[in-house]
Amino acid sequence: MVFSKGLEFVFSFYCCSSGSFALEFVLFPSIPGLVFLVKCINYPLFRGDFNGCILVIILALSNLLPNLIAVSYNGIIEALNGLIHWISSKEAFLFQGISMSFLVLLASYLFSIALFQVCQKFNVKTLRYFLLSLFLIQGTLWFEHIKFTNKNEFIILHASRKSVYGQRKGKTLFLKTNQPLTSWQEITQIENYRVGEQLDFVEQQAAINYFTIGNQYFLVVDSLGIYQVDGLKNPIVLLQSSPKINITRLIKTLAPKLLIADETNYTSFVKRWRLVCNKNRVLFHDTGEQGAYVLKF
Repeated sequence: MVFSKGLEFVFSFYCCSSGSFALEFVLFPSIPGLVFLVKCINYPLFRGDFNGCILVIILALSNLLPNLIAVSYNGIIEALNGLIHWISSKEAFLFQGISMSFLVLLASYLFSIALFQVCQKFNVKTLRYFLLSLFLIQGTLWFEHIKFTNKNEFIILHASRKSVYGQRKGKTLFLKTNQPLTSWQEITQIENYRVGEQLDFVEQQAAINYFTIGNQYFLVVDSLGIYQVDGLKNPIVLLQSSPKINITRLIKTLAPKLLIADETNYTSFVKRWRLVCNKNRVLFHDTGEQGAYVLKF
């Protein structure tokens, strides 16, 4: 009897936790360890606490609540809140840098349902579903790994008062910036990109004004306003640090495929550049308005 009640408690706790645990990884990628630990501690206490709460409310409404019960119940709630506060202050419980895509989320739900069914009623049918869900989640993780490993792109991030761009090769990001950094982790956007794209390495490199990726030329025009490069035609031009240049002359000289303005430029400059580009039918991208620019290869 006791063993049966114990199994019922474990299964009920599993149902409460597994249904939301995968979703918590998506919504709160830095705290699911905390959430799960609080659930483990609070769930058995909450069942008795909830029943006691109903009793206390009924007695209080009937003016029959003894002072001893009120004080005791208040002490229990304060102790529970103190325990949660203590857990939340421990950084060791934080799981950081975890990313979960929608496909992995669905596969995790199917795996959780199949695992619960095989534990509740073990037979050939439930075991078959469990093994299929296990193969499904393994296949999904392998697909995600292949997708991110073969991904190549050039990206200009939207970072406040900073020009941050780089080339992503597989699971490595080669990062360039116009400002010295002690660590790339100083910029939140880079960390978010690293986690979301499941990067293994971020390597800082010296910023250069002219480079090629594949068959595409890139030119960075900074406050010095230098853009004359012999033989350069149809590049993608990144404007940074509000260069005081004649943008119409730049367009006629280089015939750029695209002009990009990042967050280091004055708003008045960006508005003027946009009008000139629209007039000359040149594509224009403002990271402050349109977000990060990504070019896939």
